Amino acid sequence: MITSPANRNELLAVFSQVAEGFNASGNRITEYEERISPLLAALTDTQQRDPWANSALRRDHPFLQFVEDHTSRLREMLGLQVEEMLSYQRKSRFRQKFDDALMVYVYGKVKAGKSSFGNYIAWGQPCPDAVLKSQAKPKPAFFCEVDSGTTEKMSAEKMARQQHFSVGVSETTSAIQGFTLPGLTWIDSPGIHSVTAENGRLAQEYSDAADLIIYLTSSSSPGRKSDLEVMREVVEKNKPMMVLIPASDIIDEDEDDEGNPVSQLIMKSDADRADQENYVRESLFALLDSQKAAVTVQSISVEYARQGADTERNARWQESGLKTFAETVAQIAQSDGIKMKQRTPLINHKNVCDYLTRSADEIIALLNEVSAGLDDAAQKLHQECERLCLELEQRLQLKIERLIERYAMDNRQYLSHCARVWEEEIATSKTALLEQVQQGFDKLALKLNQLDVIDEAIPGFEKRTERIAFNSRLGENVGKAGGAAVGTAIGAFAGSIVPVIGTAIGATFGGLLGGIFGGYGGGKIGENFNSTEYEDIEVGDNRVEVALKTRKVLSQRAERELGAVTVMLENAFYGDIKAWVTEIHTALTSLQLELRSQHLALTKELFNNEPA
Repeated sequence: MITSPANRNELLAVFSQVAEGFNASGNRITEYEERISPLLAALTDTQQRDPWANSALRRDHPFLQFVEDHTSRLREMLGLQVEEMLSYQRKSRFRQKFDDALMVYVYGKVKAGKSSFGNYIAWGQPCPDAVLKSQAKPKPAFFCEVDSGTTEKMSAEKMARQQHFSVGVSETTSAIQGFTLPGLTWIDSPGIHSVTAENGRLAQEYSDAADLIIYLTSSSSPGRKSDLEVMREVVEKNKPMMVLIPASDIIDEDEDDEGNPVSQLIMKSDADRADQENYVRESLFALLDSQKAAVTVQSISVEYARQGADTERNARWQESGLKTFAETVAQIAQSDGIKMKQRTPLINHKNVCDYLTRSADEIIALLNEVSAGLDDAAQKLHQECERLCLELEQRLQLKIERLIERYAMDNRQYLSHCARVWEEEIATSKTALLEQVQQGFDKLALKLNQLDVIDEAIPGFEKRTERIAFNSRLGENVGKAGGAAVGTAIGAFAGSIVPVIGTAIGATFGGLLGGIFGGYGGGKIGENFNSTEYEDIEVGDNRVEVALKTRKVLSQRAERELGAVTVMLENAFYGDIKAWVTEIHTALTSLQLELRSQHLALTKELFNNEPA
């Protein structure tokens, strides 16, 4: 087993040796993907429907603009979720093509030396010619996966003919392109921070597919802030990464023995290379939450390794820093390569699960805003109904009082005019509610007129009478008079025969007693001949009660009808959007449950599959 490749050929031999192990590796991601896909599909189907297609709300209504702004953001966020999943699937399919090799992804800014470095690993020269290509063994197979269509027109056919990466003074790479050798897939990416945004996006997207990322940061300005930010993102995605500082060389100016100027390419001093490596390493660690990331930083010069005679090749390989690079890559491939192949799809899937979970949380927060807005709009509609009911009651009170005064005791006229007033006033209130309607007013109004409302009866007018009782005491009075006369005569006679008292006194006293008792007895007898007579006296009418009852009946009817109108409008305005929001919320909740379940399973599996 080669542990310290002395040249490029020995490095390639390392990958060839471990290729068989890569063939035996696999992953269990397909099952996870199959569980997520239908949930995302259901979410996509729901969000593509137009929740306002059947809304009766007027197009210039303020609330409509509020919800449309939110639904536009919802669609955008849901679209990003779907695009993230599609991107993940593209990268997964891309990886599956190269499951038999360690995928090395070369990443960095425009003109960082990525293409030259790739050509050197593939052919042993940054700009290989036809002769070299015909003689090379093993022979790399170049490919083009996808082109952004911006800088150059690269295609699979063109790459098959060209068989090397284009190198030039301008930005030359706008495609995900690469080559394969036994056990190795080498990817050359477009430059990040390109003036062409699509190139940078493409480079970032496909970096997730890699087993190992090699990030190039120029020796002229190593560790720029923009470079460090990208490196940080790679580390935070749990991607193994090496940082190379290419072109770590200088031109040494001198004179020969004859005084002629002589220049040659030499490596930067050991101290200078150590300084730039330490600066990049410390700057990167300063951005990370944890400094435990296993990131190596090495200085290299492909051009220095290329120059010189064949006899100097191994020495220049070592002096250029490529020997240290090759040793690191060989150690990764031999000790951790298979685990890296197994871990990469797990890491990628965990990352997409984490992204989708965070995105779902943000979408649910936005859905809650929409739901709160819908509840507030519905509440305002009901409050408007209550206000209109109150105003209607006030108007009815005044008009009913006028009708009472005008048509009192004329039930037919009163009820007829009450019905007319009711129709006019309820129409006014309904129209006020329907002002928010966008279209189809007549159709909606027809539904409102078909409301089944059952009222209490309004009472008719009646005269108010009071029955007065008249009592006759004639029998009692006659009885008293007759009884007194008879009693007096009997009393006088009795008094006259009392021996002790004189005749005159006895007769007088006896007449008095007889009159009293005779009158009482006669009165009692006469009571049986007394009588009571009744007469109904008109004391007013029931117009106050009619007015109160009319107001009560019509007020209750107003509450029922306007309440029914409000519910109907609420459904017409907000019913579809409420159902739409609920469906999305339900779909997102199901997706979140599945994502969290997968996150836990993947975290456990990655922990058990840590590299040595």
